[in-house]
This record gives sequence, C-alpha cells and structure tokens, in this order.
Amino acid sequence: MSASAGRRRRSTVIGAVAAAVVTAVAIALVAVGAVALYTSTDGADAADDRPIDTFSSTPNGLLAVVDDAGRLASAAVITLLPQGAGGSIVVLPVSADASSGFGERRPLAETVALQGTEALEAEVEAMLRLDVDRTDVVDAAQLAELLAAIGAVEVDLPVDITDGSGGVVAEAGATSLEPADAAAVLSARDPDVRAVAQYPAAAAVWSGVADAVGDGLGDVAPSSAAPSSSADLFGRAVSGPLRSRGLRFTEFPSAENPRGVDVVRLDDAEVSVVFGQISPAQVAAPNPSLAFRVLSQYDDGQLEGRDATRVDVAYSAVQRLLFTRTNVISVETGEATAPAVTTVYVSDESLRSSVEIGASDLFGDVEVRVAERRIVGIEAVVELGESYLDDLDRVATAPDGTVGTVPASTGPATTSASTTESTTTTSDTTDSIDTTEDEG
Repeated sequence: MSASAGRRRRSTVIGAVAAAVVTAVAIALVAVGAVALYTSTDGADAADDRPIDTFSSTPNGLLAVVDDAGRLASAAVITLLPQGAGGSIVVLPVSADASSGFGERRPLAETVALQGTEALEAEVEAMLRLDVDRTDVVDAAQLAELLAAIGAVEVDLPVDITDGSGGVVAEAGATSLEPADAAAVLSARDPDVRAVAQYPAAAAVWSGVADAVGDGLGDVAPSSAAPSSSADLFGRAVSGPLRSRGLRFTEFPSAENPRGVDVVRLDDAEVSVVFGQISPAQVAAPNPSLAFRVLSQYDDGQLEGRDATRVDVAYSAVQRLLFTRTNVISVETGEATAPAVTTVYVSDESLRSSVEIGASDLFGDVEVRVAERRIVGIEAVVELGESYLDDLDRVATAPDGTVGTVPASTGPATTSASTTESTTTTSDTTDSIDTTEDEG
C-alpha cells in the first residue's frame, strides 16, 4: 500500500508529551519537570557548592547498510567505551517504527525508500531518544572493507538469507563467514520477505563479529573524540572489548497499522535500559518532565528466590517511569547492596514535595532526599531498595513475558557515580564501566 502524502514529507522528531496525561503521578512529575527544566540551565545557582558529576563521553555512530538497489538492509548503532577503545553494537530492525506512537507508522526502511538515507539519522534519534554523532551508509563492498581486519566470523544463521532477486545468499545453520560473505548477509534485502524475518540473521552476524573481536584487536589508538568516519568509528570499536545485542520488538495490531506496512514496535523501556547503561551522555530528554537515573544494585542474596535479575528489576522501574512520560537518561545495574527502602535523591530542595507525591505511587515505600552531589542533566536519582521488590510482589507491572526477558548484560558500558547521601554507587562487574566524571 502506498504511503500518504504526509508520510512523504520529512518527519520531525517528536518530543511532546501525549495530549492527555493518564495518571496523577504524571501530572505531579510533569509539573515539577517544568520547574526543573527552567532552573537547570547553565550557570544556575552559583552559590550551590555541591560537587558536580558528568557522564563520560561515549561517542557513537549509526552504520546503515544498503543493498544494490539502495534498500535499507540492516542497521546498527555502534557506541564506543569512555576510554575510546571497544564498545557496543546494538542491531536495529530496519522495519522499526519511528512514529513515537503519533500519526501513521514510520518504518525506517520506508523512510529511506521515500526520503533517502539523509533522513535516517533523525528518525533513529527520535525512535531511540538518542543523540547520534554521525551516520554512515555503506554497501556490501564498503562493509567488507571494514570487516577485513577481523577475518572470518563464526555464525549460526537462524534462517536462509535471500537477496532482492530471491537468490540465496547464505543458508541457515552454523557456518564461517569471510568478511565479504558477512557483508553480503548484512546487505541482503529481499522485499518479498518481511524485514523482521531477516533481522535475526543480522543480529547473529554482528554477534559473531563481537565474538571474533573478543577483548580487542588493539590496532587503533584510543580516542575520546567524535568519530570522523565509519572506518574511524569501527576501528576504535574493534580495538577494545566489543559486545553486540539485538532489541526486542512486537507487531502492531492491524488497527494501528491501517496501511499494512512492514513495521514493528520496539520496547521503549528496553531501549531506555540499554542505552541508559551504554551511553547516558547521548540519551535525550524529549519530554517536558524530570530526567531520571535509575540504580538497580542488589546483591545476589537480595534477589535470592526471585526469577529476575538486576536488569529485570531496572526494566520494571523504567517501564513505570516511561508510563508517566518522564525521561530516563541513565540506568546502573552493577552488583552492590540495595537499601531497605527505595530512596529518591532530587537535585534541588524545590523538587522534594512534588516528587514525594509521585514516587510513592510508582515505587511503593520511598524516602526522598536532596542529593549531596549533582549530576549534569539529572533531576532525580532513584536508588531501588528492598521495598521496591516488595512492591513488585504486590503489583503486576508488565504483560506476561516482558519482565525476565532482558539479558543480564546489555553492553560493556554503564554508568556509575557517587550520587547519594549514603552510598557510593560504583560498579565491580565486568559488564559495568564507570562513565561519569567528577568536576569537583
């Protein structure tokens, strides 16, 4: 079915909150958010001498792969570690919707078909609520050049991969792919096959690339500067430890996809958890409300007997926050010992009363305090406690199959800062790396 005239116009990044706010919690947090946005400008309250933390730089880039006909075949966001060597690859479904739930569906591949690859970056930024430093569009030959330094990768393809003519590029099963073969899989797009049917193969190839890189090739000097090219970005990513992951998606009901386009919906809470750990400095705050950091730092004993990880618990809290149209910027899931009662640390005394109203409805028993340290871009830090686990036992927070399906490791770079009055939230796991910097 053809796209409407409105769909053919360049899409704008949608950052407005929905017309109706659905709960009293949202009303309280959005109202206080307006105050926070006004008072958190640069240079505000020079008399406040509390130490300030900032999130470390984690440069990123969008790598889009097209087939011979210019169709978007695969896409991935590559994010560098704070030290500038190694990082994370998050593979995107090319049929993922960038509409933010407003208007008609906008799959990424259709955006490229109608508006060209120059429109892709804005759509991805809107969809992921993420600032993207650069976008590079490559074909099979250019991608093979990037992959050449890695050599053959071991991959277990879940499905046969066919190209635009229906020819088989690679058969399902375990195989070893040379760089040109891996590039051929990632650049294959059969328009007669739904994009999500080919997506698992793209995720498998990038996972194989990450496995081949391991702890890093060490061929490129680390740098914290923004990448200058796809070769620079990829070279720095593979020079250190590299992880790769895909994203969960769901189908749209026909009533929400009247044009019947090839499109799927990403899980917003999962997206926030993933990028909130990998690159909080790049995460955007599109809603006119508070910006949150979520700490889910339980020890194994506190989670004993529960079919949930620290990431699962963080996911449920992020899901609740997003339901109230707040912004989740940062997520930390390194192992520590969580407090008995969930504590919310606000950046300013003026926020305390309003946050007290909303936080108890969201998280159960809570204490609200003013933080002894500030984090640039963050108005409230939620340190989940044992009381939140009790609240999870009391209230079902997600549909069946949602909580418990987020992998325990979402990438090598998370955040860690001394942000509370009573605890220093440092990470001691290999899956969590400090991405904050102390400005004094």
